[in-house]
Amino acid sequence: MKTETTHTPGPWTQGTGWIKAANGRKVCADFPAIYRPDGESEANMALVAAAPELLAICVSIAGELQAWRSTDDPRPATWTVSRLTRLHAAIAKAGGGR
Repeated sequence: MKTETTHTPGPWTQGTGWIKAANGRKVCADFPAIYRPDGESEANMALVAAAPELLAICVSIAGELQAWRSTDDPRPATWTVSRLTRLHAAIAKAGGGR
């Protein structure tokens, strides 16, 4: 699985209606036409802002599980298969597995 990413490096920070990368460039912005005053827009932006860190930890955990699975320890065999599958799918969706 390829772990090299092409997205803007994190960490990303959330502001009012925008998310910026560590280099100061805007990564994305919320459009007023879809802004929701009930907090949903802010929650969505917080999730997007956490994406680089979430992707990094998924890549790390997937590697650790893969390493553990390749040992002679029988315990992780079934447990790690389902989790590795789900982690790899999440990593690929986030752009880390292309």
